[in-house]
Amino acid sequence: MHHLLSKATVHITRLNGCLLLFAVGALFGLSVPLSKLAAEVEAQPIGLALWVNIIVGASCLTITIIRGRMPVISADVIRFVFLWGLVGAVGGDVLLFWIVQELPASTVSILLVCEGFIVFGYVTIRDKLQVNRKNMAGLAVGMFGMVLLISNGVSFSAVGAPVWIILALSVPLMFAAEDLLISDWTPPGVDFVALTGLAAIAGSVMLLPVAWYLDDLIVLSWVLSQLEIAIVCIAISSALGTLLMVRLLTEMGPVYGSQAGYTITFAGIAWSMVLLGERLNSGTLFALLLLLTGLLIVEPRKPIPLVSTKFV
Repeated sequence: MHHLLSKATVHITRLNGCLLLFAVGALFGLSVPLSKLAAEVEAQPIGLALWVNIIVGASCLTITIIRGRMPVISADVIRFVFLWGLVGAVGGDVLLFWIVQELPASTVSILLVCEGFIVFGYVTIRDKLQVNRKNMAGLAVGMFGMVLLISNGVSFSAVGAPVWIILALSVPLMFAAEDLLISDWTPPGVDFVALTGLAAIAGSVMLLPVAWYLDDLIVLSWVLSQLEIAIVCIAISSALGTLLMVRLLTEMGPVYGSQAGYTITFAGIAWSMVLLGERLNSGTLFALLLLLTGLLIVEPRKPIPLVSTKFV
């Protein structure tokens, strides 16, 4: 009986992790084609990132105040939110808005798969290669699929394309740094909705003078157009995706969280096909199948108390 209960618990834990994984992928994957839609109207990446972070910050802090969960602003909290704002807003968001102006959204989504391998590789080295054979087999299959995916889904023929593709790899690097920052440095016992809002405001504070100096500020209209809808939807998907990613990292560990790079790629390509009409060739679809196989092979880590984070 005890064995059956333990087995059921493992299955429930794995199902919960998979649901979180695909939800994170769907939300973050949506932000890529939405960023493309916003960039088609306004080509100011800093201004776009500024608005997204202002909306995320205002929304999360409003919810925090209503729930009565505003934390004590300690030195640890200030250090964490400004570092997160630097990596997430100034780094990740600005780079994403900048890159999607030059590359198709599906290409950027394909390159985001590198996020998972960056996190997995770092954690493997940090934990002194404490991974089992099944995880390594899944990683090998997924890496082979990633190589095929990039070679089939990314065009190097356009003028300047290789340079932009190399620059685009900085986006998954920033996302991976953000994952590891959240996983390892989150102040214990602090409401994460509050931390998300504070980090977004910290990012906005850093972005505002740069946007003003570069004349990159964007004036939004109360009449909803493609730009306003895209910015609001990016903010919502980013905030919800971040909160679910934290739940995934805290419950399943950074190795399992690293698999989010796969689902973000799948979702980003799917959303790009639906919203932008982009299409993939058969080689790219086969590579995606290999990535999915690698994702299914890799086992989730057992739940570990990485950080003590309040959600409810």
